[in-house]
Formats: sequence, structure tokens, C-alpha cells
Amino acid sequence: MSKLISKHITKEIAIPFTVTMLVLIMTMLLGKIFSILELMIMHGVEVNFIIRFIGSIIPTFLIYITPASFLVATLICITKLSSDNEITAMKASGIPMSAIVRPTVIFSVVVFIFSLWVNLYAYPWGNHNVKTLVYELIRTKATAAINERTFYDNFKDSVIYIDSIPNPSSKSPVLENVFISDISDEDMVNIIYAKTGEFISAPDGGSTYLKLNNGELHTKSAGTKNYNIISFNSYLLHLKLGDESARQKHISSREMYPGALKKRIDDWERRRIPNSQLKIELHNRFSLPASVIVFAIIAIPLGIQRVRSPKLTGFALAIAVLIFNYILVKIFEVLGDNGLINHIVAAWAPNALLLIIGILALMSAAKDKQVKVIVWTEKNTVAIIKIFGKLAGIFIRKKHKRK
Repeated sequence: MSKLISKHITKEIAIPFTVTMLVLIMTMLLGKIFSILELMIMHGVEVNFIIRFIGSIIPTFLIYITPASFLVATLICITKLSSDNEITAMKASGIPMSAIVRPTVIFSVVVFIFSLWVNLYAYPWGNHNVKTLVYELIRTKATAAINERTFYDNFKDSVIYIDSIPNPSSKSPVLENVFISDISDEDMVNIIYAKTGEFISAPDGGSTYLKLNNGELHTKSAGTKNYNIISFNSYLLHLKLGDESARQKHISSREMYPGALKKRIDDWERRRIPNSQLKIELHNRFSLPASVIVFAIIAIPLGIQRVRSPKLTGFALAIAVLIFNYILVKIFEVLGDNGLINHIVAAWAPNALLLIIGILALMSAAKDKQVKVIVWTEKNTVAIIKIFGKLAGIFIRKKHKRK
């Protein structure tokens, strides 16, 4: 009987977990679909590059999607079992609550191992690979990475500003009102302005040039009052991206595997550079996957309460827990970054607090006591989902504006 119950519960969690994962991944990719289509249609980026790019950004979603999907799936499963009176039948048959807890925790351990692998290996690989692909895109398709009215500094020793690109979909779009700051010489200030310009790639694809038309070159030597203006009809500027070794020196903490991140922390310790953020980042690689097990403990007592609409209430409960957990994580991260609390406490306190709440709720549920938060959530399910929708809309709009 115990094996049958374990199989049943595992199946009831696995199906919504898989569906939720896929839906959330597709939702996250939807925010980038227009940029991806623009790269394919307007700039002629190959499908192979797009597939590699999508494969690289998915791990950056999975670190958050995996725990959230597990919580949603577990709450939907347990609330459904409770609503269908299956839990009542199990209690009447003398089957202990451990029959529900055991398969849920075992499934959470499997998800934890997967999430841990994503955080320790897939996440830094994905971030590093995205940067590499963007570098490759800039080198081969310079115009695909440049937007109007944006300061662009990915080229070595040059900052470019383009006022407008009238026809960005053309094979070699014309750039209008181009401003360039050349910072290759510390003793010389060089500002270039051109009415029009266009990117030109060398036949071997290894170099990129910017051909400027009808402009002026303004130069001023440091320490002197000399200011020169040179007018030109045509000017060819070689744009350098820098070598791979120089780019590797500026690897962010998100691109680092745990060993490399620990070395940077030790190096900053020796140089007495504040490194609380790096330490929290390292511990978050472990605390974020561990939240899956905490979610298993807290989801069981919340889910076994009798509700009228199990799926909707389960989803609303998951949103409420995730929002509460997110607020806790951000509060403790700020406290840790400012040195007000220890970095270990900053990384692990949210999990610890949720675990304590989960254990207390589990003890109340074992005594057949109603958990008050369930009553409140069921009454305010629609309001919670509306709030979540508004927050998601604000997040998407802000992300779109930043682009």
C-alpha cells in the first residue's frame, strides 16, 4: 500500500512539475522572442546561432524556475488529494502522514540535485556562453548589436553613438549622425562626427571597419591649448574588439564556477577588497537549490487543508509563498551586502525561517488544526493572482524599457 501511495503522489507531482517548468521556460523566452526574430529576419543571423543562444540562456532561467515549479506542482498535488478526500481516506485507514511526506521529500531531493547541478555548472556556463555568443555576433554582425541613440562601448578604445538608422533591415544599413570618441591615446582627445556611415567587414570576417562620410575629426592634445578640426569626405575607422585573453580578465561572478569564485574571494580577501557580495553569491549557489526541500516541507501542511478550488488555491498559495520568500531573500541580501549581518546568515536565513514555519505548520496539520493562512488565501485567491499579474507586467515593462 505504501508503495502504491508513493507512486501515486510522485506521479501527481511530476506531471504538473513538468508542465509548469515548460510553461515558465516558454514564458521567459517569450520576452526575448521579438529580439530573436529581429536577429533572424533583419540581420540574417543563422538558425544555428539562435539555437545556441536559446540553449545558453535557459540555465539562467532554470535556477529560479525549478524551485518555483516544484512548489506549484506540490501544492496543486496535495490540495487535489485533500479536495478529493484521498487524505481523509488515508487517515481513516490508519495510514500515517509520513506516507505523504516521504515521496514528496524524495522527489524534492531529486529536484534539489538537478537544481544544484544547474546552479553550480549550467548557470555559469550559460552566462559565459551568452557573452561569448554576443562577442561573436558583434564581430560578424556589428549592426545587429547596435541600437539608435545608445552609447555603445563594446569596441576597444571607441565609444559610438548613432542618432538614427533609417533602414535597419537592409543588408548594409546607413547610419545617420554618427559620433565617435576615440580613447586609444591617453594624451590625445579625438572626437569624430560624420553625417553618414556604414559598417564594413573584411573578407576574412576577422576585422570590422566603420566607413564614415562627410564629417569632421576634432583633436586636442592634453596639456596644450591646441585644438584641431579636420574635415573629410571619407574616413575608414578600424574597430577593435580586443583579444580573448583581455576579455577573460573581466569575467563576472555569474560566469564563474564555484572553484573560480572561491579563488576570487580569497584574492579579494588578501587585497582587503570588500567581498560580501561574492560570498553571498557563492552560498546562494547552494541555498537556492536547498529551497526546494524547504518548499516540500512547507507545501505539505498548506496543501492538506480542505479547499473548494484545489488547483486555483494551490497556485495562489505557491505565488504567496514565492513572493514572501523573494522579499526575505532581498532583505537579507541587502543586509549582507552592507555588512550588517554575516554572509552565511544572509544566504541561508530565508530558508531557515521558511523551514521553521513549515515545521510548525506541519505539526498543526498533524493535529488536524486549520492553518489560518489557508483560509485567508482561499478568500483572496483572485486578488493574489491579480497582484502577481500586475507585478509581472511591471517587471516586463521595465525590462522592455531597459532594452
